[in-house]
Order: sequence, then C-alpha cells, then structure tokens
Amino acid sequence: MTFLSFPAWLAWSLLVAAMAAAVGSFLIPPRRITHHVASLLPWRTVLDAPKAASWWARIRRAVSLVLTAAIAAAIALALSKPVAHSNGSTQGRLVIVLDSSWSMGARTPSGRTRWALAVERARTMIAAADGREIAIATTAEGVVAGPTRDTARVTLALDQLMPSGGSDGAWPRVAGARDVHFLTDGAVPRATDVGVVVDSVFTPATNVAVTAFDVQPITPSQDRAEAYLAVTNFAGAAQAVRMTVTRAADVLVTRVVQIGAGETFRDVIPVVSAGDARFRLHISAGENALDIDDDAVSWLWSAQPLRVGIVGEGSLLPGLLAHDASLGVSIVDASAYATAAADVWVFDRWLPPAPPTAALVIEPPGSSWIGKVARQEANPSWQPERTHEILDGVDTEFVRLQKAVAFDRPALRPIARSREGTPLVSVDDGAAGRLVVIGFSTADSNIGSTSAFPILIANAIDWLGRPERGVHRSMGPVALPAATSSVTAPTGQSVPVSRSGNSITARLNAPGLYRIDTGGSSRVMTVALDDPLRSNLQVSGVPPAMTAAQVESARLPPWWTIAAWSALALAAIEWVTWLRRVTV
Repeated sequence: MTFLSFPAWLAWSLLVAAMAAAVGSFLIPPRRITHHVASLLPWRTVLDAPKAASWWARIRRAVSLVLTAAIAAAIALALSKPVAHSNGSTQGRLVIVLDSSWSMGARTPSGRTRWALAVERARTMIAAADGREIAIATTAEGVVAGPTRDTARVTLALDQLMPSGGSDGAWPRVAGARDVHFLTDGAVPRATDVGVVVDSVFTPATNVAVTAFDVQPITPSQDRAEAYLAVTNFAGAAQAVRMTVTRAADVLVTRVVQIGAGETFRDVIPVVSAGDARFRLHISAGENALDIDDDAVSWLWSAQPLRVGIVGEGSLLPGLLAHDASLGVSIVDASAYATAAADVWVFDRWLPPAPPTAALVIEPPGSSWIGKVARQEANPSWQPERTHEILDGVDTEFVRLQKAVAFDRPALRPIARSREGTPLVSVDDGAAGRLVVIGFSTADSNIGSTSAFPILIANAIDWLGRPERGVHRSMGPVALPAATSSVTAPTGQSVPVSRSGNSITARLNAPGLYRIDTGGSSRVMTVALDDPLRSNLQVSGVPPAMTAAQVESARLPPWWTIAAWSALALAAIEWVTWLRRVTV
C-alpha cells in the first residue's frame, strides 16, 4: 500500500500514534466526583445486593474501546490517503483522452461547455484511480501528461487544456494501459483502438454558423468581384440571424434574415476590386451555442497586385504576365537589380550574386549558389507526371524541347523529369526561401506557343508569392512553408511556431487573416472553421450503448473518502450509544 499525502513511514507512524492516543485516552480513568450524603446505609443496601452480569455488560467496555480505536484509525487513513500498491506494474495504467474538436466548446443548456463536462468527468476518474499511473491525452496534442501517480500533476495539466481542433491523427497510445477512456461529444468520427471506453458528453444545442465565405474577382480585368456567403441555422426552429459584411473598417452590408430550421441562407454581394483586400463576415443570433464559427474572413488577391520583377534580355515573360491584372510587372535591368524591389523575381537565363527569398529561374547559368551543370540532355521527352501543384493543368503533350540541363544543387527537388530522368522543373522549399528552376529555355523549345507555358508560369508565381491563394485553412495546427520566419495573428500578436527540420507548424486557434513572413516577403493566410460537421450541435456519432457514464458511476470512491465517511459514521454510533448508556 502507498499513500498520497505522506511518505509511507510517516503515514504508518500517524496511524499507530492516532490509535495509541485514542486507546490511551480511553483507558485514563475519569476523575472521581465527591458527593456528601447524610447516611451510607441506603447505598450499601444497593451496592451489596447480588447482581448477575449480562454478556453485553461484560464486553461493552471492550466494544467501546474498539470503536474509539477504529475512529482514530479511520481519521488517520483519511488524512494520509492510502491507495493500493501496484509494485511498479504498468498493467494498471489509466489513460484519459479528451476530444479536442471545436464543437467541444459548445455551451449546453446549463451554461457549461461540453469541454467543461469532459474535464469534470476526467477529474472524477483521476480521483478514483486508486494510485494507478494516469496519463492525460488529447486528439490534437497526443499525450500531454503522465503516466504518473502524481494526481496533482495530471490535474494541473488537465486544467490547462482547451479545445484546439486538429485533424484526426494517430490515436494516442501509452504502453501498458489497461483502462482507456475517450471523452467526446461524437461530433467528429474518431478511429479509436480496440477496448477504448467511449464516454459521451454530448448534449444537443442550438447553433448558427458561417458555412462558406469567399471573395473572388469575376471579370477578366479583375476590376469587379463578388462576395459569396452561406449561413446555416442548426436548430429545430426558425430564428432571426444578423449578418454583417465588412471590408477592413467599412461596413458593406448589414441585414437580418429569418432562416428556417436546418436551412442555409446564401447570398452574393458585388464589390469593386480596388481598395482594401480584407473582408470579414460576422453573424449573431439568439440561440447560438458556439462562438468560434460566427466569423469568417477572405482576402481579395486582385485588390493588391503582386510585385513581379523580371530580369533577362529578350524574355517572353513581360508580355505574358502583363495580361494578369493581379500582378504588378516591372522589367529590371541586371545592373539595377541590387536597388530594385519585388515580391517575386523571375530570372531568365541570368542569376544575381545571391538568391532572393522567392524566385523563378529559367535555364540559369551555373553559379556558386545554383550549383554547377550536372547533366545535359538533348531532345528530352517530357515524362507525364502530376506530382506538384505547380504542374496542375499543365498539358505537356505538344511540348517539344531541344535541350534540358540539371544542376547539382542538393536542395533542388525535381517535380517533372524527362523519360531518361533529367529534371525539367525543380523546386527548393527551404528555410532561406522558395525557388523554382526550369531547366530549359523558351528559345530552345516550342513551349512558348502552347497552353502549357502560361499555366506553368502562373502556377509557379502563385506558389512563390501567394501559396495560400484560394486556400481556406481550418483552425488548429497548420503546416507552413519551410521558409516561414514568423506568423502574426489578426490581433497583431506573434504566434509561436514549432520547427522540426524543414517542417514548420503553428497552432492558429482563432478565425482571421494571418500574416506569414518568409524572409523578405509576406503572405496572407485565411483561417476559419467553415465546417458544417463541427457546427451542427444537434447530432452525435456516439451511440448511447458505448457511453461509460454508468461504468464510472458504479466505480467505488477512493479509499481515503471511504475512511473519512467511516470515521464520521463510527463517531456518530459511539456518541448515540454512549448517550443511551449502551456503551461506556
């Protein structure tokens, strides 16, 4: 047996001392009380009369002594909190996994959130663990505390957790776990291990959510755009919903619409492209249990042209890119490159002394930073592949190449090769920046007259300068480009990032526009919930037969609470029997 409050030697000493003190106090004879009477004759008649001692009269003093010692022992045990000794075995480990879905933050009709109910249930399990090793985990972060017998430590870790979204990753596992409990509302189906007890904290709730919001240009000149929105009422009755669309600090539309039960309201709002690129939709309603899906944002890329600088004599790129109104194209002489500025650089058969943070390089000459020419192939045949977003929509069937070169830069990763394996298009996505290298020129091919060329160039520039264009990220852990140097939240605060080699992750736990800084350039990422599955708080995927509420309610309380209640009960029995002269 082990003890949670004291070391074993101190707990046993307290138990022995308490019992000894109780027994010693019981055996101390009470002080005699002197009474003056006129004569002893009546008393002698009573005292000298023969009496037959009953069985209870002979043992009641011993029973009272045992009760007194038992009360003292129970109080000592309650203070020292004894638990079953597991001798270091891992077979008794208890693992508590909490569902980190955003729906767990929904308010129940009682005013408490589902997450608060799950934490309360977990604290009950911890208190009833009987000295077993405990581990706390979430579906987003894995194991966050334990395994340990230190209940204060796991309780502290539990109190610091909050729903943080995240995808359904690998199920958190702890070696030697015997009891694994999953506390969830069942909004998102989760793949669990065999033997996991699913404990439901689901309570139906009424909610209204933004299920879609986007702003995109609608004309070839990109001078006009449309804001598309969708709002769903996840409720059993119709209710009025107030919607406000803003552009930066300007309010574009404010209206109140009546949305039926389970229905979705959709609307399209025309806007001009010129102006601020930041758009936001906010909704409110009387019955709305989840706040995190009440906001959505969008970034209108055509409102702020991307600066593209082109260096290279006789390049076809200026004429091609001039047709894209979302780009600000400038032709830069090689001698003026050092003083020029651009978000994305295009080098056509020319290279600067040092690489910029974002560059498209077309058949570069060998240099110290691009590497030496490692391989050259005549009349290469394009191997049809679609291994990268830069190649999306690129039809190479009619492309004819006269020459292709490859470089020995180790960081370059080929995304398109010839049939003989020569890299045709390669990328470098590292901490210093992003680089796209095309190993052939327009002069030595017919690609400039095919549809593959403008699509390839447009995809490359978007990947370099606007990698998040048209991508709405869900809240929670988000993978970022390896060149990311910092992330700024909509509030202006810096977001911590986690780095592991070339893998960078940030936890974005609020809807809004985030600025992603990569060296000398910045990008914008739109983050919102936009997930009807998590916003519908009326349904749960956890069958009632799988819940563990009944199992936990049947579990015995910890030993120390049993000892405390036993001490109270024994004291009450001793007091009542003493008053009625049943015991001494």
